[in-house]
Amino acid sequence: MVKQDNVGAQVGSMLQRNGILAVVISLVGMIIYISLRFEFGFSMGAVVALVHDAVVCVFVTCLFGRQLSMNSIAPC
Repeated sequence: MVKQDNVGAQVGSMLQRNGILAVVISLVGMIIYISLRFEFGFSMGAVVALVHDAVVCVFVTCLFGRQLSMNSIAPC
């Protein structure tokens, strides 16, 4: 059984904006916490490694022709 979820343009843009804002806020929070707990250099390294891992996962997903959807990002 194939299920397809569609959202309107207005809702989609709102979800995209909120998602980007949540990611930016969480990355800034991680930088602040790791800087206070350890050193600033470690926090930048951790954030760069996190972004690198996410980019590699998206690249591999697209390389194998898989669709990048909510179901593939956050499996139940």
